[in-house]
Amino acid sequence: MGYFPYSVFSAYGSIRVKALISFVALLCCFCALAKPPVQSRGIDYIDMKSFLIPIDDDPLWNWSIKKGDSMPEVFEAVSPEYYYPKAIIQAQHFVEETVPEHPMAFNAFSMGVIESIAKNFGVSEQSVGKLVSVSLGEMEGFRSTFTTGLNEYRKDMTVWVGRSPDNTMFLFMAFTEPGKMAHLQPVLDRTWKNIRFPSSLKTDA
Repeated sequence: MGYFPYSVFSAYGSIRVKALISFVALLCCFCALAKPPVQSRGIDYIDMKSFLIPIDDDPLWNWSIKKGDSMPEVFEAVSPEYYYPKAIIQAQHFVEETVPEHPMAFNAFSMGVIESIAKNFGVSEQSVGKLVSVSLGEMEGFRSTFTTGLNEYRKDMTVWVGRSPDNTMFLFMAFTEPGKMAHLQPVLDRTWKNIRFPSSLKTDA
């Protein structure tokens, strides 16, 4: 999968982010289903050093770890061949990017990140709309869902920008067929709401 470089700017500085989804890969991933669709049942945890992320393993999602130049590693999971709806999920922890503590500043920061990502996918600021406050496990953050403006590659996309327990930035992105994001929500909940961090693991022990 290829790189889509884009810059994220806000009043609090700039973040260099690279989306790891290529147009061709998206097209291949969302090809027509040849057999009856299936949904996942089990989960398995993948160690990303600064966090553990659960991923559906029955059937197994095709996951990989992408590395960029001077960028945090990106966890990426692609739905199994006969899974419905077809989807791609990404997670990235910016361990050196501190997010604003004040709620309004955090909202503005998140909006800047999401608008920049949306623009990269052909989506206007107006289409991003008002952010929704969503807590995921130990993290709090803001989410927006929209349809990409890339013609034959149009997909529903959701972006979540949040604050990890050590006050650093966490980024989630998901892509699926237009109108199917609600169908994907169960797997997003299983994955995004169950992220674990070393600090919480020590507390549990």
